[in-house]
Amino acid sequence: MLNATITLHPLEHRGESQMRLAFPFDGVVKEHIKQLSTVRWSQTHRCFYMPHSSELTGELMEHCKTAGIWVDATSLPEVLTKDEVGKLLGGLGNLKHRTLLSLVYACGLRIGEALTLRPADLRLAERLLYVRAAKGRKDRRVPLAGKIVELLDQYQTAYPCKEYLFEGQKGGAYSYTSARQVMKRAVTKAGLPVKATLHTLRHSYATHLLQSGTYLRYIQEILGRTSPKTTMLYTHVAANDLKKIRSPFDELEL
Repeated sequence: MLNATITLHPLEHRGESQMRLAFPFDGVVKEHIKQLSTVRWSQTHRCFYMPHSSELTGELMEHCKTAGIWVDATSLPEVLTKDEVGKLLGGLGNLKHRTLLSLVYACGLRIGEALTLRPADLRLAERLLYVRAAKGRKDRRVPLAGKIVELLDQYQTAYPCKEYLFEGQKGGAYSYTSARQVMKRAVTKAGLPVKATLHTLRHSYATHLLQSGTYLRYIQEILGRTSPKTTMLYTHVAANDLKKIRSPFDELEL
C-alpha cells in the first residue's frame, strides 16, 4: 500500500470549474488516478485535473483509498450547486429564516453583515442594498435580485422592523447562534451531501456569478474585498453597471 497524498487546489481551465491534483511525482499514483475517466492532463497548466464537484471529490477519495492514497480537499471552499441552493432555500417554511438565508446568498453577504442590516439599508425601488461599515470598514452597494426584492417586501409586511432588519423575539439583532442553527437544520432537511455553512452561501454566490460570466472586478466590488488576490479564490469553481448584474438567486426554482 502507498503512503501518498494528493492535494486538491482550485483551477480555472477552459472557462470551467476544475480541481488541480497536486502530488510529488510518483508513477504508481499517476497510473492509479488515470484509471478515472474524469481525471485529465493539462499541458497548459502541467497538471492533472478534474471537474469540481462534491460527488467527484468523493469518487476520487474512494478510488484512491484502495491504494493507500490520501486526498486532501481542505484547500477547496465548499460550494453548493444552484440546484442544491434551491433545494435548501425552498425547504425553509419559516418566512424569516427563508428571507435571511436567501439574502445571504442573493447578495453574497457575510452573516455578520446580514444580521446588522437596518431597514434603511434596503433601497428596494433602486434594487440596491447598502452594506455599511462592513469588514475592513468599507461600505459598499450590492445589487438586489428581482426575486429577493419580492421576498423582502413580503417579509417586511409580516415582520415590521424596529431597529434591525432581522430581529430576535425579544428585540435586538437576530443572533449568530440562531442563524447558524437555521442553516444547520436547512442543510439536514435538504439532505445535502456536503458540510455547508452560512459562509458556504457566500462562496456559492461568488462561484455562480463567475460561472455566468460576471467580470471578476465587479464580484470583488460586490463582495467587499480589498484585494483581487482573495477574490481569485473563487475562480476554482467556474472561470456594466452594478445594477445590471444578474444575481444567480433569480435563476433558482423556488
